[in-house]
Amino acid sequence: MAEVETHEALKMRGLLLEFEDSMGDAIFVSHQWVGNMHPDPESKQLRVLQDALTRMLEKLEYIPLDVYTETFLPRTPRLHVSEIRKAPLFIWYDYFSCPQLESGSVW
Repeated sequence: MAEVETHEALKMRGLLLEFEDSMGDAIFVSHQWVGNMHPDPESKQLRVLQDALTRMLEKLEYIPLDVYTETFLPRTPRLHVSEIRKAPLFIWYDYFSCPQLESGSVW
């Protein structure tokens, strides 16, 4: 994916599906809007996310815990990347996973 598109546009192209537990694993991604009419008009955040996921899956042994958990709950087990690689990984990205356009409106 090279740019952030609306739910409706991706659905029309057959790129969305309804996730079921049996399909693999899913992660939730929320983002900050950086434009008034579009959340990521230059797709900069999308590229950062793609690069981070690629590096995580290719180079890390485990997913680091957040600072709070590492500090106050040091015995919390870490998620090993090998576990993530065992099944397909689906992304629930809030902008394109939820309908954005009202009926009859033009983007």
